[in-house]
Amino acid sequence: ESDQLEMPDGTWLNKKHGFQIIATMNEVKEGYEGYELGEDFEDRFGAVLEIKELPVQEKLNFLQKICNDELPYSFLTRLIKLQTSINSEKTIWRKMSLRVLERIVENIVTHPEEPLSTIIHSEFMVGYWEEGHELVNSKVSYLVSEVGEHVLLSKNSTHTQSDTITPYYDKGHLISGHLSFPLLPQSNIKSNKPTINYFNKRTKTNDRSLHQTLLGIHLNRNVLLVGPQGCGKTWLAHSVFDLLDKNVEHMSLHESTTVHDLTVWQKTVRKKDDMFIELELSPLVRSAVEGRPCIIDDVNRAPPGVLAVLNHALQFREIILPQGIDTSNPNISSNSYKVTAKKGFQLIFTATIPEDTNQINPMMADFMDRMYCINMTYLPPSEEVEVMKRLIGIKELDHDCMHQLGTLVRLINQLREKCNDGKPTFRSTERITMNLKHFPDMDIRTLLNRELRLSSREDELDLNTNDLNELYMLRDVLETQYSKPCIKCTPLNEVVYRGYNLSLPVPENEIETYDPNRWWEAGKPTLYQSERARKRQRILQRLLETVTALDIPLHPWKKPRSNALDSSSKPSWGCTFAQDIPRIKNVFFSPWDLLYRDNDESIYGLLFHEIFEILYRNTTQFSTEFLSLPGSRILVNAIGDIWINQQGMAQFPGTCDWILALYEESFDSEKLVVEHDEYPHIQFITLLLYYWRFGAINRGISTDHFGTDVINAFNSLQDKIDQIISTQDEIELIELTKQLYYTPQFQQLIKRSLYLTIEDIHISPTTISEKDAIISMASTKLTDYERNTKLSTQPVNETGRQVTSEEFEELRNFILDAIKKSRIELERLDEDNEAKKRVDELKKAELEREERLLEGITEREQKEFQVRYERVMDHIKLMRDKFRQIYRHERGIWRRHLAQGRLDSTQLASLVAGNDRVFMKREQPERYMVRISLLIDQSASMQGDKIDHVSDAVLMLLSAIQSDQRKGVNVEVVGFHDDKPMEIYLKYGEHLTKKKIIKVVNEVSRTKGRNNDLQAIYYAFERIPKHDRRSLNLIIHFSDGDPNQQFDRDQFKDLVNKYSNIIVVGFGIGAQGTNFVLDLYPEDQATIAEETSEIPERLSSLIRRYVSST
Repeated sequence: ESDQLEMPDGTWLNKKHGFQIIATMNEVKEGYEGYELGEDFEDRFGAVLEIKELPVQEKLNFLQKICNDELPYSFLTRLIKLQTSINSEKTIWRKMSLRVLERIVENIVTHPEEPLSTIIHSEFMVGYWEEGHELVNSKVSYLVSEVGEHVLLSKNSTHTQSDTITPYYDKGHLISGHLSFPLLPQSNIKSNKPTINYFNKRTKTNDRSLHQTLLGIHLNRNVLLVGPQGCGKTWLAHSVFDLLDKNVEHMSLHESTTVHDLTVWQKTVRKKDDMFIELELSPLVRSAVEGRPCIIDDVNRAPPGVLAVLNHALQFREIILPQGIDTSNPNISSNSYKVTAKKGFQLIFTATIPEDTNQINPMMADFMDRMYCINMTYLPPSEEVEVMKRLIGIKELDHDCMHQLGTLVRLINQLREKCNDGKPTFRSTERITMNLKHFPDMDIRTLLNRELRLSSREDELDLNTNDLNELYMLRDVLETQYSKPCIKCTPLNEVVYRGYNLSLPVPENEIETYDPNRWWEAGKPTLYQSERARKRQRILQRLLETVTALDIPLHPWKKPRSNALDSSSKPSWGCTFAQDIPRIKNVFFSPWDLLYRDNDESIYGLLFHEIFEILYRNTTQFSTEFLSLPGSRILVNAIGDIWINQQGMAQFPGTCDWILALYEESFDSEKLVVEHDEYPHIQFITLLLYYWRFGAINRGISTDHFGTDVINAFNSLQDKIDQIISTQDEIELIELTKQLYYTPQFQQLIKRSLYLTIEDIHISPTTISEKDAIISMASTKLTDYERNTKLSTQPVNETGRQVTSEEFEELRNFILDAIKKSRIELERLDEDNEAKKRVDELKKAELEREERLLEGITEREQKEFQVRYERVMDHIKLMRDKFRQIYRHERGIWRRHLAQGRLDSTQLASLVAGNDRVFMKREQPERYMVRISLLIDQSASMQGDKIDHVSDAVLMLLSAIQSDQRKGVNVEVVGFHDDKPMEIYLKYGEHLTKKKIIKVVNEVSRTKGRNNDLQAIYYAFERIPKHDRRSLNLIIHFSDGDPNQQFDRDQFKDLVNKYSNIIVVGFGIGAQGTNFVLDLYPEDQATIAEETSEIPERLSSLIRRYVSST
């Protein structure tokens, strides 16, 4: 009625001639979310018209025009009868509009190959979860039975759509059934397009859903994908545009989304040193401006206002922007708030079925009328099994494995049918599959509990023991496919050379009960040991990633499949190689080391020992013939350990302490005896490693550990051993190793080991030939022992195949390059950090300079202050913490059961019962006051170090209370001398600033004439309330000796102890001050500092002692 419109900013806009409002509204009935208009509102309209449906004949005429008379008159008549029948049913919430009939007719004409039932259900979808679904299905089925699925095609036509519609590419086009989409030139495709491999999850059901989506796009319609949560709606939408090579925008809606969020988003922008909030276009508006599709997730969660904006965009292909947005997009006029969508703009919505808990708002019927709807469900079990098989990546699975996958899918489908909330989605199936693939050793029940909450749902399932057994068998099959561990060759310690087992020994009964998934419980650790081990594992993982710059996981040692607990199946450190290329797949550790080693550095040493094995061990320098000799392998391995450790510590100097700590803890006298220490040549090898670590063999070594003949042999060969340890040339090392092996002393030890082996065989030779045969047998047994239980000549991968020298060299070079790049990156980061640190220091210095200028502090004063502060800063923190203990005791207590005050929520039940004393009040204790008076002798005798260190002590005390002023600690600083009997440099309660502290310290540091101690103490008493009992009043009297000759000592002693609430402490400085204070003060009220440098520390201790006693 008004001639003006009020604008949001409060201004008024005059209506121009021609302004008019034409309003539309739906019938007020369920499904259309309308509201009845009030009579007062209707009265202001010039005319109110009721638009009714067209008569049947007019509908027929209209539809004949739409189809250009291509469809039979009889079919159009039946179609209108279908509409009338559906709209007359009260159980169907949605009405079939004329707009729906129009699109059904258009679709049949343009795509006669599509089944009629599919077209009708896509244009008029009533979901299977909705009331009336069966009724609509039966009516549509009856129509199809009368006219057939293909109205315009004869029954013998070859153009009908087949049941299988697999998308494929042909001559620059994407083909799906009869649909053909030309692809954009490759140069027009932007790099930010997501890549989704549709064909990994391609099934008949997915093909049909994909084809229907493509059909909706081909019809230039906006598409709605409706289905249960996690059935693949968003994945399918992205797959469509991935196949079409189109970029898309994507946004998700929720119950809190506003119209503003739908059109513009906030972003934080930094300009120079300021931060600003700016607005940018939302993905929806960007897609309209740039003419590209937009996927909008969870449209059913959007509130009605957002649906109204989307409905407007669907109907008029335009979006209204809020005022005030400043956009630099050239496609939007600076003075326009309306965005008209370009060609190519298309909306793909997804919605979760309303029976799911994700539904927030039911969608409006007129909104649904403008959508091409596709109903999606979970895949049939057979198709879900096929997809899982593809995800696993094994082309051929036997019948049993497919049956086990079917058991898993059956379990998931049971949960979908019987669980009311938290139904398993296809995403759950996918995650379970990928976990089985990448972590085949994971317990299957743990996996199902995590992904499906199986433990809380077992009552709802028909899950029996056989089902679980089948799932465990599935895990074993996948573990065999992906792990294939070799019993004796998986660990790097047994793949590459190793001379001495550095891991802690483990009892066999602990190995039998060991669970890798709970490795921190191996043995019987305490809670502290378990937590410490897990922390160590995290540190080792970070070390491994930092040094190698490779994403190599660190896993606990896993038991081999063999039940035999020989030395090759005992816990150790090492790594596994990948199957196809020489890359490290993972590094593993012995949990017992992380749990029970006391020294953290030895743990780090174990990790780097494994890295050095790969980088510096040469596996090809010794011939197979030499390594077949008894005792040769163990010698080569031990000397190789020394070589790799020395090379590694030279290249990684930071690991030196860790490697040495490892050997020191491993060679502890209680752990020194190794397995099979009855073999003398192995004792010699252990002694060799011990000597390399400690440089001597007399540190805890005795015949209790080694035989006398072993020690004698070692002593006689020490010169050659020193050469081996000191050489830096690998060729020379190899030659010296061979020379050591062939020495008579070492050969004698091998011979004794062979005789011990013969005794193990339990055969007594009678002839020379028998003796030779037995010695040969013993030699083979000893060599096999070294080969099988200690080492292999070549590394192998996880399938058991030996890695060639070329492959191993490639692996070594790969890791060396990664380490080199990591070092460069770390150095760059160090340089960046140093540069940043320098910049920060400069900024800090500049800020401090500006603060000094504001406070009036000169640079000289700042330097002097900094020197003093650094001398006493440790005592400042101690004193500050002690003072703050006083502050914490002043929080007060609550008094309850009062007649007034704050309502006590814990007593509400008493209020209902009629008790009115339900209030409480905080009772604040009287603040405890600490007063400290520093009386400082400034006579000439205090000149020099004495007064300088007293000044330090003053700075210390004032700095300790500066940040906590007004909290109960007050300090005064008073100087006394003959020029003025008393000079107060700082009064009680005076505000402390840095400038004030500097001024007080400068005043204290001056000395003048003589002094009068008695007068100074007298006036200090006068400044303290005499009857203040809730306070600590402490006067500290600094003096370095006798004052003037008129000093009355008895009068002084009486004055010191005159008031019980005031404590006076004498602080004697130097020898004379010590005598003076001890003469005038009781022993418990005297503090002395014969050395002037002790003054700050003694004052700190003195104050903290008295404050603690309060």
